Amino acid sequence: EADVFITYCTNAEIARREQPLQVLTLPDDLNVSATYGLSLLRPVSPAALRFVAHLRGAPGQRRLAAWGFAAP
Repeated sequence: EADVFITYCTNAEIARREQPLQVLTLPDDLNVSATYGLSLLRPVSPAALRFVAHLRGAPGQRRLAAWGFAAP
């Protein structure tokens, strides 16, 4: 049992589904963030282009947001 659990937002969403937790956002001066990138290698396959289009589109952004990822 813990009084405080600090984790990334993505993991907080999973933990909240498993336990009745209150999730708080840290102030910017205390927040450690990660920057994620997306790259395509050439030659680019049609499947990779569709995947990137999905991630950057509204359905993909909704799915990422549901897992705690903020829009760029």
